Amino acid sequence: MTRLPYLLASAFLIAGITGAAAQTTVIETTRPTIEIAPEQETVVRRYVIERRQAPIVLEREVTVGAQLPPDVVLHDFSPEIVEASPGLRDYEYVTTENEILVVDPSTRRVVRVLEAVD
Repeated sequence: MTRLPYLLASAFLIAGITGAAAQTTVIETTRPTIEIAPEQETVVRRYVIERRQAPIVLEREVTVGAQLPPDVVLHDFSPEIVEASPGLRDYEYVTTENEILVVDPSTRRVVRVLEAVD
């Protein structure tokens, strides 16, 4: 009879640990990214450099997953670029001094960073 409280306490402890472990596996941190083949990157770079929009100036380095401020103007990819790189259909871009940021316009999150080399 004296073992019953210990057994119940053990059962609750195990259930609590299992529940906590299950919660930590459910939490996800997503880092959105898209794949662009090297030859497609070349086409995108050429397109963006030829149509060089005024680069934005940001106070910090931008990485994949970063959210751009609402005042940053995003630019559409042309139908020719989307045809060459269908994965870019739902994305827009903006340039910094040295980079091309591919952005999901619905969340304003950067999904790809390309070097803007001439």
